[in-house]
Amino acid sequence: MIALQERYSFCPRLPAAIALLLLSSCGSPSGGEAPRAQSEPFDGGRPEGQSFLRIGNRSITEVARAESFIASRCLFYDDGFLTHITLAASLREAPQGVQDELSALLADLQRRRTGTGGDPAPPAIEAGASRGRRIYQLHPTNDWIIDLSLDEFPGVPATVRVVCKLRIKGEKNLVADARAPLLLKYLREKTAEGLLAQMDRPRVPLDRHFQALAGFLGTGALSESELKRARRLLIAKAGKNPAIAATLLDHLDSFDPSDLAALDSDGSIAPRVFYLAWSANRGLKKPLGELLVLSLEYHGDAVLFQRALTALFPRKKNKRLYALHPPGRDREGALAFIRSLREMLARVEYQGGKGWTVEP
Repeated sequence: MIALQERYSFCPRLPAAIALLLLSSCGSPSGGEAPRAQSEPFDGGRPEGQSFLRIGNRSITEVARAESFIASRCLFYDDGFLTHITLAASLREAPQGVQDELSALLADLQRRRTGTGGDPAPPAIEAGASRGRRIYQLHPTNDWIIDLSLDEFPGVPATVRVVCKLRIKGEKNLVADARAPLLLKYLREKTAEGLLAQMDRPRVPLDRHFQALAGFLGTGALSESELKRARRLLIAKAGKNPAIAATLLDHLDSFDPSDLAALDSDGSIAPRVFYLAWSANRGLKKPLGELLVLSLEYHGDAVLFQRALTALFPRKKNKRLYALHPPGRDREGALAFIRSLREMLARVEYQGGKGWTVEP
């Protein structure tokens, strides 16, 4: 019975199917040819309503204007730690000066694409500048075939290395260096805002979130209230995590005596090293000597002590020291660097807000 029902249930729909077939073969009701569905290339799951553009021979500035870009993510690197910070910062909402700087970058990339621009000279990046490195990733909202990466290096003010990836077969990545202070300021502020949002309750911040947050100290990206909250969070976390304390050694100038009160109750070595380095950073020689003596007892934390000393003795002011006694990458190398400074303790001098100097 069921088989018979299935067999004869097709019959009522047969006339309608025949009529539809005849209509499609004869053309449209107006006498013209029936409209055909336009085939579109597979877009990888792009959002509905967004067009997928092909650049072809058109210029980058023609296909994608600065105001159409959106910053979608920031990658933060700190001594092997990687943090992904999610953004949704539209350049359309940015001040005009920010858009102008991005427009200039896009025009420079197009010149390099056509071969009229020279190769970028490598930026003057100090050794160890990869700590606190941020890479901002941007793409146009109406085109998924262009990706921009803006690489920011600490120690190179307002300078970015731009890498443009055109997802076309045979196209090479375009690279350019440029000063973009307004664009960087805008991206820093939006990234810091996004990071703090990721750390809000009920979310549980990860250790790498704190390290990324420390990277914004002294950049002007945080408001007064955000800066106060960030310092409180970081000092509290530094008392429990040596990696956070090591990260904060690069930002000694950002803290005041009230911030360090939370470290008094902690007896572990990392907060002690941070407190001595912070005191020595204010020009006090006694805590500097205590830091060097304490390193004799805690050989296992030699890399932490070395990081504190490299923060107190800037490379720019101690070129000869770093040339003769370069910091080590492991415990033995760090111990050698610390030993060299310990032997020269009598000759060290403090130069105002420029840090400590010594000539071997």
